[in-house]
Parts: sequence; structure tokens; C-alpha cells
Amino acid sequence: MARNKELSKVEVQKLKHVEKYLTVIETHRLLFNTAEELRQYVGYSKNNSLKKKGGNLFMKDAILQKLVQDARESTDERVNLIDVIDTYEKATSMLDSIKPRHRKLMTCVKLLSYFYANRKADDEIVEVVKHAKVEHVPFLVLMTLGALPRFGHARGDAKNIKRHYDTLFNMFDMTFNGNLLTQKMALKEAIKEDIEEDPRLMNRWHLIYTTMTILEEFGNLCSPEKRAEQLKKTYKIAYQPTDIETSWADYKREDIFWNFERVGDDYLLCQFQLDKENHQIRYIRYEMLFLSEEDNSLIMALLTHPKATRNMLKASATPLSEKYYAYLGVERIDGDLLFEHWFPNNNKWHTLERLTRNEKVKERIAEFEACFDEGSFELINEFEEEEYNFTAPMAAITGTHIYLETNDGHYLKVPKSLDKSLDSISFNHNVFIVTFHDAKWIHFKDFGLSYDVTTPEMLSSNGIETVKDITPDASFNEP
Repeated sequence: MARNKELSKVEVQKLKHVEKYLTVIETHRLLFNTAEELRQYVGYSKNNSLKKKGGNLFMKDAILQKLVQDARESTDERVNLIDVIDTYEKATSMLDSIKPRHRKLMTCVKLLSYFYANRKADDEIVEVVKHAKVEHVPFLVLMTLGALPRFGHARGDAKNIKRHYDTLFNMFDMTFNGNLLTQKMALKEAIKEDIEEDPRLMNRWHLIYTTMTILEEFGNLCSPEKRAEQLKKTYKIAYQPTDIETSWADYKREDIFWNFERVGDDYLLCQFQLDKENHQIRYIRYEMLFLSEEDNSLIMALLTHPKATRNMLKASATPLSEKYYAYLGVERIDGDLLFEHWFPNNNKWHTLERLTRNEKVKERIAEFEACFDEGSFELINEFEEEEYNFTAPMAAITGTHIYLETNDGHYLKVPKSLDKSLDSISFNHNVFIVTFHDAKWIHFKDFGLSYDVTTPEMLSSNGIETVKDITPDASFNEP
């Protein structure tokens, strides 16, 4: 009898609400690519549907809540299915504002550049940006690319999901190329690997989640305020391998040697080429940051070109070209260090593959070290103009300023008003004065901020003063 009792007005509204979401999940194939997969999972006949199943509010609501729970769990508890459907519907109403639709990839790149990288909107997207919010963009992109049907216009089973993923990643490559640190591409490549290894992720729900996740990271790296938080997350998984601060022989080249020197969380990695005939040692000084998952099950290294530091400082709050960075997988096998080149694929400036210290190369290493130490070999830096020194000079933090000690006993008085993210600075953050032969920079590493202070004019243009003493205020802190 309870099943047949008349529903109250509140229950009727709730039933309509529940049936709407069940219909969207089913007809738009959000969680399952085919109607048959969904039917088998929920358990109803071929001639039925989620909306019609049971005719009971309690049963329908239970099914909806189970699907919502499944969807949330598949996104590490980050995304709510109901919220996604609501946003999907609102985004569809703005789709017709995007013109012309035939330039799909470029239109999507312009959308991402406007909403995530603070670029100007041109005529093709100017109408949509009047009404759209950033949360609508993943759906606008997927619908523009044809990877998602318009809300309310779904037709049949979801096909060619793999092709849609390929189109999406192609568009990301166009957006990110030359604009972001390789760290961003690392996220994209990691997701691509997950998809290839687990076919169950090939559905529209995971496609939406992938787009949302990558674009969130993109936005974080483009935002000075959020970049600091992003970098802190990265450096929580910094990893220091043991027993590597020594000389290594190159596995392939008898005239090439390598040496690691730890500096904070990073390492200086020098590649030496020994020329015995001309009594010369030519070298290139790279930087390397090792990263790992929490259980150290996966070790990854970020290798940077000698030109990376100067270019990173110049780029400051704008995204940086990837051509100075390479991500490498790292393994330690029988005492050797093996480096697998992950991405980007077009980096040709390094030859780091395998380093060894086995018995066969001990004499070769000893000979190199003797040549290096005896002083009769000329040391030639291949990138001498990129040599730099750096100090960590933070002396005090007040309510309005940061004081950095200089080599002559004075202080650089840096206003926090340069960037609002500096309001959260503490002595746990990394701040450096980086000095080249022809330039000097202040670098707030954890915030991705850099300021050229080479000349007095550059100092004053940023509101930075050279002072003899620290002037405390009510919130004065010292190390």
C-alpha cells in the first residue's frame, strides 16, 4: 500500500528532480558508454529505463545516490555528479555564442587563454565571456570539440571516446606549447598513461574530470596567488637519493663524466668532457630536482638547462617556455643510475641516459678526477654567461616589508604590495638574490615571482629601497 499512496507536493517535486538526473545520466551516457552497460549495472530490463524503473521514489532516489557515490569515488571524492550535470546544462545555453564553430581547436585555445591565462578576448569569444564563468569552460571546450553532446541533445551510445581524448590532448598541446613548465605536461602525460592502462576510464564522465583537473592545474600555474600553493605541493615530495654526490662515468661515452652536488632540495649536475690531448675539460652545469610519490615507488627528475634560470627569472609571473626543461624517469639498478626520457619529446640538448660506477670504470673515473684536481687542465664552461651565484638573505619580515641582507651589510627593503601573495610569506619560504655577471634578481621561489634589481632605477621602479637598518613595526618578525 505504501507503494501506491499518493505523493505529497514536496515528494512530486523531488521525484521530478530525481528523474531528471537519472534521464541525463542514461541518455547522455555519462557513466557508461552504452545503455546495455548501465542496464546490467543497475539491473533493469531492456525495454525499461531508469526513469520508469520501479515507479517508486525511494528506489529511484537510491539508484541516483548510488550512481552519485560511484562517480565521486572515481574522482577521488573531488567531483559531484549533480553539480556537473547542472553546470553542463548552463554551459550549453552559452554554446551558440561561440563563433565561428568551424575553427574548433583555435577557439578552444582562445577560451583557455582568456579564462586561465588572463589573455584578452578576441571577436570569436567576446560574446561568450560576457556570460560564462570559469566552471563552464571545460564543458564549452568539450562540446565545441564534439566530445560531449549538447545538453538535452544526446543521441545513442557514446562512441569514439579514444578519438575524443586524442583531440582533447591535441588541443592541450596547442595551449601549453611554449607557455608552461613541463610540470604541467607531466600531469597530462600521467593522465594519458592511466587512460591507456585502464580502459574503464574511457567514458564521458572521466573525460569531463580529466578536462576539469588539467585546466585547474593550468589556472594554478598561471595565477601568482595560486602558484605558490602549487609549488608547495610539489616540494612536499622532493626526494634526495643517497650516495650520488660523487663522480660518475657515462655508460656510452668514455670521455664523458658527471658529478652531482646537492644544494638545498636541488642538485647541481655537471657534465664534463675530458680532452686529454688538448688538456681541456669542457663542462655544462645543469640543475636537477628529484621528485617522488609518497612511498618512493616512482622517482622522477626535472632536469633544467643552464639557460633556464635566467629565462625563468625573466618570465616571472608569466608562463615559461618548456624548451629548457626535461622530465626523466629514474631507476637505480645494480648501482647504476638509469634515466628514461619521458617528455617533452623534442628536447635534444641533453644526453643523460645511464651513469655507472661499477668496477670496470673505476680506473677511468680515477683518471678523470686526477686530471680535474691537478690543475693542469683548462676548465671551459660551455655556458659561462649563464653562471650565477645565489644567497638566501631573508633577514626580517614586517607587516608591510621583507628585508633581504646584501653582501655589503645593507638591506633590500621589499614591499609586500608588489604581489598580494607575499602577504603570506614566512621564513619557511625560499627567497634568493641571484647574481649573474651582468644582472641581479630577487627571486621568491615558492611564489614564482622575480624582480630585476640590476640597477638603482630597476630597484626604485619596483618600490624596493636599499637601507642600512631594519625598521620594525607592530608585526615585526625575525629569524
